[in-house]
Amino acid sequence: MIEKIDVTTWDRAAHFNSYVDAQFPYIIVGKDLDVTKIYQFARENGVSFTYCMIYAATKIANEIKHFYYRMIEKEPYRIDKNVAVTTHLKKGAENFSMVRCDDYDSMLEFAKKNREKAELPTDDMDPRGAEFENDIISFSSIPWIRYTHFIRTIKTLGVDTNPKITFGKYEWEGDKLMMPFTLQVHHGLMDGLHVGRYFIRLEEYLDAGEF
Repeated sequence: MIEKIDVTTWDRAAHFNSYVDAQFPYIIVGKDLDVTKIYQFARENGVSFTYCMIYAATKIANEIKHFYYRMIEKEPYRIDKNVAVTTHLKKGAENFSMVRCDDYDSMLEFAKKNREKAELPTDDMDPRGAEFENDIISFSSIPWIRYTHFIRTIKTLGVDTNPKITFGKYEWEGDKLMMPFTLQVHHGLMDGLHVGRYFIRLEEYLDAGEF
């Protein structure tokens, strides 16, 4: 479901209009996250750490209203829920495929069943479907590199408004497991305040360890 926003009453109308024609209207923020507890949860339960992180990152996005905003033909819309679509490198493969993650109430079930789904035979590079193209958060990872910054592919500058999240290589720093995490969003739909709020809530969730 997607609903057009009434710009006459929308509190972001002026901000949206100031970025609607910008050539590169994106906020891109990366930082290291402490993923010790969620990594331990994944290992103890025998499920994919990556899919646990996708669950966590999507869950927090769905708690912040600005992550529901999209732009279509220079008009603002609101979706009713964000859904994760992720790149996936099958065992022994050189080229990635993509999987639209199914929704589950628990992190454990989400990670187990979507990881199994990702290994099913398919060459699909666009699992969204026309009716779903605006509701996704696009996930990717580059687990071979402890990067300091990362910019994702943008199909059409200024038109692509789906949030994008990337994971990097995790490494131990003392007793903490740290991983680069990048969030890429459209500035017409949210500001640094909302990006900061996202990171704060995500870190609180990861630190609490109540998965």
